[in-house]
Formats: sequence, structure tokens, C-alpha cells
Amino acid sequence: MLDLQGWLTQAEQSLDQTARVSRDNDERIRRLEPETSGGDEWPEALRVELERRDGHGAGKGDRRYRSYLPWVREAKAGSASGPVLDLGCGSGDWLALLRGEGLSAAGVDSNRFLVEHCRRRNLEVHHADLLDYLRGLPARSYKMVTAFHVCEHLGAGKLLAVIDEITRVLRPRGLVIIETLNPENLFVATRAAVENPTRRLLLDPELAEFLLKHRGFELIKTMRLRKPSRKTKLPKNGSTSQFINEHFFAARDYNVIARKG
Repeated sequence: MLDLQGWLTQAEQSLDQTARVSRDNDERIRRLEPETSGGDEWPEALRVELERRDGHGAGKGDRRYRSYLPWVREAKAGSASGPVLDLGCGSGDWLALLRGEGLSAAGVDSNRFLVEHCRRRNLEVHHADLLDYLRGLPARSYKMVTAFHVCEHLGAGKLLAVIDEITRVLRPRGLVIIETLNPENLFVATRAAVENPTRRLLLDPELAEFLLKHRGFELIKTMRLRKPSRKTKLPKNGSTSQFINEHFFAARDYNVIARKG
């Protein structure tokens, strides 16, 4: 029999945990360097702290990044004449991994704190708005472009413009890798903007695939990431438990890997 009471208790505990995290971070936020944004943008130091708390941006996992190395080699990217470009490179963990593998890569980020951190690691990182930077690059100058947890921070119009510029700067048969939050998980869909108000757009996997195909990309693979353990899910004993498993315990992230035609 479906343990709805147990599931509801788990949901309530999850919401309580979100509230506790918010309270626990109040003091840390107050200690950040004072800044004024002068508009809708949040202060840069605060954005760093938000990304670190979420596990995206500063301090991304090395294991996740290593899974992308075969794709770099498949694209024959990472040479001085065909480097990798990482959009929204954060603290530079992906760039550092590529460098450790003897591969050439550069990053760009709009957050000056993260850029300074990357430069202290002797990584090639440019401080600029992503779209402005892409527009200043020569056509067909990169063999691979990556964007890890960038899409959710862009508005719809800017996202399309960024995809168009990625298409322009990639060489023929070059690869793009996009990783972002998965709104198929309803906890993610309802809490993402609340947990981090710098997020502006949750991109459904099918929509992400459609946009890339519409811009002339050939889809290679879409993978769901950060899947919950089987112990978290409800027993498969009916349509209700199946619905809850699919929408409340779906993977938290996904990626799309595509090749320029």
C-alpha cells in the first residue's frame, strides 16, 4: 500500500530544511563584502555565496567533470589551435581539470570575485558578460563550448542569443555541452528560484533539445544527472507511486550534448 503519509512527512521535512538553510546563511550573508547592485542584479559576492551553497559554480565536483573528458577528445578539442571555451566558468574547476589533462581551455565569467580566484589559479579567464564576450570572438574559433549551470541564470531572449553566438564561434562538427537544472523534478521546479533568486529560467530537457536542433545542431545525447537513490523512491505498486517517483524523485540536473552541423 502506498505510504502517502510517509511521503508527505518527507516533503514537509524537506521544506523545513530549506527554511533552516535560509536562516543559517543569514549571518554568513551579512559578513560578505558590502556592495550595492543599483538595479535588479544581486551583489557579486552574494552570488558567489549562493552558488557555493547550491553546489554549482564555486566548488563543482571533479567526478562530474571527468565524465566529460571523453567528449573533449571525441571533438579533438583542447589544442592551442582548437581550444575549449567554458561559459560561466565559476571557480575554474573544469578549466583546471582540462589543464591537468594537458588540454587548452579558456573561460569567461561576469563575476569579478570568481575571475580573480581563477586568475590566482593561473587559469585563462576573462571578466565579461557572456553574450558580449561571445560577440567579440571570431567565427569558427572553438572546437567545443561548455556551459555548466549557466542557462538558468539567463532570460529567454539572452539564452537564444547565446546559443546563436555559440553556433557562430564553433567550428563545423564542434560540440556544445549544456548542463542545467531539471524541472522534471517538481521539487527543483518549485524551489529553484526560491533557493537562488538569480535563477531566471528553468529549461525543460525537450525544450533544450528543440532549441539546439532549431539552431542547426545534431543532438548526440541527453543524460539525467544527480538521480536520487532507490531507497528514496516509493515502492512500485501503482500509478500514484509511479507519478510521485517520476515527478518528485526525478534527476535534479540534466545535460544535452550536441554537434554543430
